[in-house]
Amino acid sequence: LFYNSSEKHEMDHLASIQESSQRSLEYDTVAKTIRTDVCQKEERCCTKQFEQNGNKAKSSYPTEANSEQDRGKGDPNDDDAVAERRRVAIVDSRETREYQREEIRCKKELEQNGNEATLPTDHHRSSTDDIARPGAVPVAGIDSGLDTGRDSRCSLQTRETSNYSQTIPGALTRESVDLIEARPLSASEVFNEYHHTIHANTTTAEIIGTKSTLQLMNSRHDIIKWAVLVCISGCILVSVVILAFMLKDDAATSEDIGPSTTPTSANTSIGTPTLIPTLTTITDNGKIRCGVGWLDKLEEDLCRILAAVVIGDSERVEIVKLRWTKERWEALDNGTIDILTMLSTSNMDRDIFQRDLEVGFSFSDPFFYDGVTFGGIPPYGECADNLNGVFGVCSGVRVCVTAGSSTYTTVSDLLPNFNIRPVAVYEDLYSGLSDGRCNVIAEGKLDVSENRVREMGYNGTYEVGQNTFSKSPLSVVMRENDPQWVDFVNFVLRALVTAEEQGITNVTAPDFYTTTLFGKRFENMFIDAIGVVGNYGQIYEKHLERILPREGPNLINNGSTGLLYSHPLSFTSQSVPNPMNGSMIRTIRERGVLRCGIPQRIVSSRTIFIQKLKDAAATTKGEDHWKGINADYCYALAASLFQGNNASNVIEFIAFSRNDNPFVLLYEGKVDVLAGITVDAEVDVMEPTTRTGYTFSVPYLYKTKYDTPTSTHDEAISLVTGQDDPQWSSFVHWIVSVTFFAEEKSVTMKSSFSDMPLVYVFGPELEHMFRHAIGRVGNYDEIYTRNIDNDSLRPREGSRNLLNRGPFYGPQQVPFLTSSLEKFQAKTTQEDKKVQPLQRHDSRSRSVVHLRMR
Repeated sequence: LFYNSSEKHEMDHLASIQESSQRSLEYDTVAKTIRTDVCQKEERCCTKQFEQNGNKAKSSYPTEANSEQDRGKGDPNDDDAVAERRRVAIVDSRETREYQREEIRCKKELEQNGNEATLPTDHHRSSTDDIARPGAVPVAGIDSGLDTGRDSRCSLQTRETSNYSQTIPGALTRESVDLIEARPLSASEVFNEYHHTIHANTTTAEIIGTKSTLQLMNSRHDIIKWAVLVCISGCILVSVVILAFMLKDDAATSEDIGPSTTPTSANTSIGTPTLIPTLTTITDNGKIRCGVGWLDKLEEDLCRILAAVVIGDSERVEIVKLRWTKERWEALDNGTIDILTMLSTSNMDRDIFQRDLEVGFSFSDPFFYDGVTFGGIPPYGECADNLNGVFGVCSGVRVCVTAGSSTYTTVSDLLPNFNIRPVAVYEDLYSGLSDGRCNVIAEGKLDVSENRVREMGYNGTYEVGQNTFSKSPLSVVMRENDPQWVDFVNFVLRALVTAEEQGITNVTAPDFYTTTLFGKRFENMFIDAIGVVGNYGQIYEKHLERILPREGPNLINNGSTGLLYSHPLSFTSQSVPNPMNGSMIRTIRERGVLRCGIPQRIVSSRTIFIQKLKDAAATTKGEDHWKGINADYCYALAASLFQGNNASNVIEFIAFSRNDNPFVLLYEGKVDVLAGITVDAEVDVMEPTTRTGYTFSVPYLYKTKYDTPTSTHDEAISLVTGQDDPQWSSFVHWIVSVTFFAEEKSVTMKSSFSDMPLVYVFGPELEHMFRHAIGRVGNYDEIYTRNIDNDSLRPREGSRNLLNRGPFYGPQQVPFLTSSLEKFQAKTTQEDKKVQPLQRHDSRSRSVVHLRMR
């Protein structure tokens, strides 16, 4: 095939060369003929002009007789007139000599061109001086050899018409001659006119050249044929070798890269451009780059844990020290670091629209729960703790707080501006306390603890307030639009908490779960993570216990206290653009209908909390037929999107049964969101049918099933969206979370428009979204009471469905629930365990030798 294709290509190329040569020959003939005719006309023009000028000069030359005659006619003293006549005569004489030289040049050029135009040869065709070639820039319209500086009286515009068709039969029509005589033509115009009327005539020389070329081609074909065969054989051999190595090495297969991150809905037009996944970047670089702050030892250990999991060596890390300013966000956004292990407060603004960079970020599950507290020199520390900065001695309160931080926003709402002293960087909090710029500092409990203040160099009297004035869930931060990396980090951190709950330490790490959710390459990811430092409790004790004893939300929740935690909103007042065209929010609003997938189940006293149907055969459209906690969250979403419109035509329920796969509906774009879905680790990372992951909102309902008197099965119910539109996923997440916020702030359905704050991070069109959501369904307590409270099997008291509110927050650290643990590979019973050969790892990557047991 290569041989035949190459031969055909050569023949086509040769034919093209022949055609081009023929056209070039014919065109040269026309061009030379035109050139000859031009010069003939030039000769006639110049001769005529010469005669005129000669006669003029002869009659006007100042002879003696004429001079005497002129003197007799005029004033004898009028020398000016005489001088003028003499000057004119001299000029005319010079012109005469110029035309004489012009005549000689034109005759010589005519002879040369006439000879050239007589018989065009191969030499003429190959000459680089040929005129009027396509793409050349002709002078004076046709002849590049003519002098455009000549007197206009000899220009081409004064030529007389001649019949070019008589010079070369069939070359130019009469109309083209008229066109030439009417105005100067460019070379391309003459060529185009000729190209459409010329007839091909192949010369003997060209035929001989063609035969020679064919002989040369035939002599080369055998060489080309064998060269092609050798190349093809070599390529096949190399491909076989490469394929063999790929099949041999599991690490090189796509399974080890992790699950697909293919968009999960019909909307695929938004989001940032596709980037190289962070997992791939870290693997290619052979190290992980982490941004850390003042808790550098803790944050470095988190970095080492991730390095051990991804690379297999906990020392393959690059630590980048960052400040508590926008510097940390810039370093993450521009790719200077792979992850920000510098624990930062997660709130709605940063999730959707961080005000410095105007982009959103992804936050892990909170690693540490903190809150704004005051500490300072007595009695000013107590004054600030009581929010008294005005009366008596308390009027002298001066609070140092880091400018631009979430803490600054909180303190600005608590105290008058004259009490606040902003500092540029975090370290200035402590230097300000030492040099007298302030007598109180405001930060998280870790930062204002006495141990921390002493470490930073302050040795004076000091006291810490008793109150906590905000929530600061501190998390690891990642770039948006990389859901696989976010899932990966979250699963590693959650495994640390689960290991503590199950009593697994760095010594017994090999007894923990394995998983293939991220491919066989990461099968031991949990074991590798725990093996570096230990479980969550071990890490806390190593780095934080001496600064702040572990209590409250940093303890593990055992299911007996509330888990509904209202994350901080931290509203920005910046003007934020509306959702862009192509986004899911924009698509739904333009469509005018929210499509919500919802489970359809048989009504019974045991399942009433899931769904109430007036009629088992009810239509899927219209709110009158759909009741229940799942439906209420669909109504809240619709009210937020459509300015509080409660009409049934703004929401469409798509029902699915137990036998249906609801994720197919979401993947195919038939629904915008799913309600009533159990949180599942496998679905989070890669759902088996659609082969992609999905985003779960914060759970709005926890269930516990008692399989046996001593065995329980825990589940969490959430809304689910695709992973292709982070803005839509965040929108859904915060609509659920704001129902917890409303209960915490005692905002009800009736008071929502007066008590709920405005929202700016989704643009002016959606500023009232929270007010409309709570106005439609109420706060969480109202939702729960209306739908579930009459189910005696699921009382709210003593369950995770309680609000975890201050001032004394309960345990908030959550291990993997049973529904997720079922997706992992657990160890067999003790009597079935068989000792396998020791798996020793490089001492640089693991301080513990693992004994794998099955």
